Amino acid sequence: MLNELLQNAKIILVGPRKLSRRDRKNLYRGMANRLQEGFGAAETWRLMLEILTRSDKAIAANSSAPKFEKRLVKCLRVAIPRIESGQHIDQALAGFVPDSDILQLRAARRANVIPETCFRLCDSIDRESSLLGTVVAGIAYPLMIFFMLGAIIVFYAKRVLPAFGQLVPRDRWPTNARIVDAVGTLLYDWWWLILLVMATSVIAVFSFLRNYTGRGRTTIDKMPIFSLY
Repeated sequence: MLNELLQNAKIILVGPRKLSRRDRKNLYRGMANRLQEGFGAAETWRLMLEILTRSDKAIAANSSAPKFEKRLVKCLRVAIPRIESGQHIDQALAGFVPDSDILQLRAARRANVIPETCFRLCDSIDRESSLLGTVVAGIAYPLMIFFMLGAIIVFYAKRVLPAFGQLVPRDRWPTNARIVDAVGTLLYDWWWLILLVMATSVIAVFSFLRNYTGRGRTTIDKMPIFSLY
């Protein structure tokens, strides 16, 4: 009891963590199946929580089994008291699922089509995972070439050119050798900053595109990488 209270307090103070795509799919599919059978939302979630915690104990007893994902369990432990207090499904899941899912669940509640919407959300998650795999496959080869080229440049700048500099003074080096030396030194000294900027840029771009629906969206979707799907 005390542990549950502490966990709820931590979620209130720090904020809940978003469910992964796998957890969201499991949640929506379980909701859709139980709601179609006539169960209420609170009863559905209590049954799911019982099944998940039972599986958690079974997996914990088997050290060779993979670690169980506990984020969905924490979500249900917070969402069940919310819905029992009179909140709706979309309100009870606030903070645990994306805002786009909340909007769809809210519209589904008003139209009384929550099970059908949960199935559509599962299909949307599958398409999102497939799209992500396509994008990753599309950029993997260019990134590999980029890193290999960077490694070659660093190797020449730190291994070959210093030996060459013992024979020819630096001020007499050709322009190409000076460029390789400058770029290799930059990559060698600031690789961590370059990777940080690249990762931050990718996260910022995809976070922006997730919600951007302006007039330029059609043009962006036709550009390489974003047009892969």
